[in-house]
Amino acid sequence: VKAQEKKDFWIRNKSKYANSYMKPDIVVYKNKSEKLVLDTKWKNIGNDNPSIDYLRQLYVYLEYFNGNTGALVFPNSSLEKENIMGQYFNTTYPQEISHKKCCLIKIPVQKKITDWQESIQKQIFSIMEKSIEI
Repeated sequence: VKAQEKKDFWIRNKSKYANSYMKPDIVVYKNKSEKLVLDTKWKNIGNDNPSIDYLRQLYVYLEYFNGNTGALVFPNSSLEKENIMGQYFNTTYPQEISHKKCCLIKIPVQKKITDWQESIQKQIFSIMEKSIEI
């Protein structure tokens, strides 16, 4: 697990240093070829879909970190844990579904931080196992 792993993204002409970089919140490596890119959000989206900006941001992270599965992690006001899996369309053939997946993880906020962390960990491992099957 790597927190806020950073990769250079854009450099201004005639500059020595990158001006912008990609930095997802968490990258979980299961093996060399399989990884889960996570982006945490602090907005409760309820039953709505995530914003198009969130979906685009995660797609770019998947492209840049060479991943196939990503997750947007949201707090949830209900006591139910919820995972919703979706897939991006293929950029070359827009009528086809690509192999890139985006999961919405909605996790109830808990008073005890260690319980919340354990719940998040279980959700992430569940997503990684299921992403292979989908």
